[in-house]
Amino acid sequence: MKLVFSFKDGDGDIGLGSGDTFAPFNPVFDSLTEASLNKYYFNCYVGYKEKVGGVFVPYIPIGSTDTFAYNFRVQNLTPEGRHKAIRGELELDIPVSPSQRQSLFDTDTVIYSIYIYDRSLNQSNIIETPPIIWRR
Repeated sequence: MKLVFSFKDGDGDIGLGSGDTFAPFNPVFDSLTEASLNKYYFNCYVGYKEKVGGVFVPYIPIGSTDTFAYNFRVQNLTPEGRHKAIRGELELDIPVSPSQRQSLFDTDTVIYSIYIYDRSLNQSNIIETPPIIWRR
């Protein structure tokens, strides 16, 4: 599934380069769960919520105690030249199809929430998709 959203940034410091692995962008992972302990290692977060009883609730996979999210490292998008303001669209490939998930609930309606961090560690607004109805 492709998830596309618009962005704009006044100083153009969106994205990370392959060499951005020192603090605060260094990879620090929990050895047991393999979860990232450094929220700035990834710079794009996509949350997933299911509609249960008319309310959207964060999805917690069976056997887990943590909410499910997709984490991405968006590559450096800073433009060349003096004027660094940038706007555009990001397109993310969401790797898990609804048929591959194991839910405690029999739901067919979900939403995704998205936010990004820039290199100055500023968090963007959180946006949400409209409800998506999976066809079975």
